[in-house]
Amino acid sequence: MPRLSVSELRSGMTLARAIVNANGMVMIPEGTELTAELLDRVSGMSVETVYVKGQSVGSAEKEAMLQKLDRQFRKVEELPYMAHIKDIMKDHMRGL
Repeated sequence: MPRLSVSELRSGMTLARAIVNANGMVMIPEGTELTAELLDRVSGMSVETVYVKGQSVGSAEKEAMLQKLDRQFRKVEELPYMAHIKDIMKDHMRGL
């Protein structure tokens, strides 16, 4: 089950764990499918990450993906916009 930042959440994802407030009160229960309205609600809470249903990528697989990304960008990473795209992709892959 992947742990995602609130900014990575999308409509249609399903919570693998309940979202609780600082007092332990359940705000959104486990198993809830996220909607646009719920995403707005979650972004207004002081929640940084959320667990969603699905498979996480293993660390060995993730490392292989990062190495492949480095190889693919080797010839163009001196271009500022390509380096920026590579950084965005690396951040995303690390979050898987």
